[in-house]
Amino acid sequence: MNLKDNFLVEDVEELIKSKHLDAEIIWHEQYGQKTEDAAEALGVDKSSLVKSLIFIDEGGCPLMVIVTGNRRVDTKKVQKLAGSKVRIANADEVLKLTKHPVGGVPPIGLKIRTLVDNELMQKDFVYSSAGSPHAGLKIHPKDLVKISKAEVCDVAER
Repeated sequence: MNLKDNFLVEDVEELIKSKHLDAEIIWHEQYGQKTEDAAEALGVDKSSLVKSLIFIDEGGCPLMVIVTGNRRVDTKKVQKLAGSKVRIANADEVLKLTKHPVGGVPPIGLKIRTLVDNELMQKDFVYSSAGSPHAGLKIHPKDLVKISKAEVCDVAER
């Protein structure tokens, strides 16, 4: 971990406090860029982990899609919901659009359209990045959806 990680997580931590969420930041030494690494670092199953993936539509607008760690995004479903073709953002675009590195994008605090796969709503808690690949966020799915103003829909491959 480095000092920069603390600043990336600060906004997420402030949002949790200001909205009085039942959520917590979990710091870990292991770099959690990949789903398997993040699940291991947080001590949870991949199905309890969420991936916050950034897509870009044909007009250049970003779109965050959140699925459980054991699922893949169904791009055709996302395109139908977006009303245009979409593509996954590259690492430089993710950093530019979110101010967070790949593996560190939090599911809350970003002011972009967000789609949450309906499978998340079956969980008591989910675990995600908190703004850094070295920090996890434990949060209720309902709070995640409310704070993100997310749309709950079917966006995962089944």
